[in-house]
Amino acid sequence: LGFNGNVNLNLGLPESTGTNGSFNLRNNKINFFSTTSVRHRTGNGYSYTNTRYSNLLIDEKTDWKSDDYNFFTNLGVEYYVDDKTSIILSGVIKSGVDESFSKNIVKDISSGNIRSVNDRLRDEREDEVSNEYALDFFKDFNKKGHTLSARVSIETNTDDGVEDIEDFSSFPYISTSSYEKVTNLDKQNRFLAQLDYVYPVDENTQFEFGYRGRNVDRETDYDVSYLINNRYNSDPGLSNIFTYKEFINAFYSQFGKKVDNLSYLFGIRFEDSKQEINQRTTNQ
Repeated sequence: LGFNGNVNLNLGLPESTGTNGSFNLRNNKINFFSTTSVRHRTGNGYSYTNTRYSNLLIDEKTDWKSDDYNFFTNLGVEYYVDDKTSIILSGVIKSGVDESFSKNIVKDISSGNIRSVNDRLRDEREDEVSNEYALDFFKDFNKKGHTLSARVSIETNTDDGVEDIEDFSSFPYISTSSYEKVTNLDKQNRFLAQLDYVYPVDENTQFEFGYRGRNVDRETDYDVSYLINNRYNSDPGLSNIFTYKEFINAFYSQFGKKVDNLSYLFGIRFEDSKQEINQRTTNQ
């Protein structure tokens, strides 16, 4: 009862800073609760690779650095109908921004000397936002182990990534750069409904019944474009818009019993599922 909370600060090397905290405010009937965290992290590194293909020898070096930011918060309220029954309404928001840059240098040293050098620069950014809203119900009956719980939730998620790539030769001559843009736009909607009922017939016998319904609607737009005459042109052979829908309804029931040192469990499950897959680019 009353107000309770905590706050934490985090520092680390390589550079990593963040804070998170939670609190709840409760009386006999209502409990407000929340948790929030913020994090920022940077990093860098490099790698060397030496590869041989028959008489072709490749020396490769990659340098990279990253900068990530993440935010999370949830807020909810729980109402106690009585000592054994409660209803919870809650929401969650998550967001993140990840940025990275890498430089890849490939050298052809097949003849013992450097024959050619190719540079590839990649700048990437990914933005993700997720929201979820849920309603939960819980009932604890007078008999020990006798419970009823239910949940309904809606979730939306977007995850968009963009890569800008520059390619050019730096030896034996410096070539004109070629530019490429890769985008991956992903969005999802999810719905969930769930019910679970547990009834202990006696201390050695238990019966359960449940339902779970799930709906997923997802679209992924993937595009590869090349810069030609100051304009990015999409490559239809590499680009694609893909949609996926899923509908699932499932029911289950199980009966368990213990007799002396022997226990057994009998269950049955029915599931009806449907998937719809659509390649919108090729209309399949």
